[in-house]
Amino acid sequence: MTIAELFREKKISHRSYHVCKANKIEDLQQLDKYLFTNKNFLKLHNCGQKSNSELLELLKNYKDLIKIDEKLPQLKLFNSIFPTSSNQNQKLINSIISILTNNLSIRNRNALAKYIGEELTFNILVNKIYENKEFKMTKIKDVGQNSIIELETYLNTIKAIAITVLENQKLT
Repeated sequence: MTIAELFREKKISHRSYHVCKANKIEDLQQLDKYLFTNKNFLKLHNCGQKSNSELLELLKNYKDLIKIDEKLPQLKLFNSIFPTSSNQNQKLINSIISILTNNLSIRNRNALAKYIGEELTFNILVNKIYENKEFKMTKIKDVGQNSIIELETYLNTIKAIAITVLENQKLT
């Protein structure tokens, strides 16, 4: 589970969220690794006793989830419809996503940004939409019938472009 998701669900405070973000800790797994290495969070920039206690309690509450999250990347490698890509291809696909996102209606752009909750990148779309078996367009708040059509076209276009780019990578 990512730190951004925990923050959106109000499981951590603003201060702890910003401590994690400032120190490039993106998820519970990274937080757990940091704790294993350093024994506490007090060495993190801007982390005081309250944030340290909160982060320790958070890890204690989500210990089982961390173990599951560690196994997920291995499973996703085998289940993914998208082959792994080079950094250059990731940047290309992310640039295309940015252009296509800017071409969406303002309502859909805002609804998608609110649903995703973080910067739209190919990896995030894969994890939260393409490979998420529970994803439904109707789950996105403020999306009606016309919006669903536009968003399906948007997502299908990104998927087609990504597959083309990644298949061309194999040829070179």
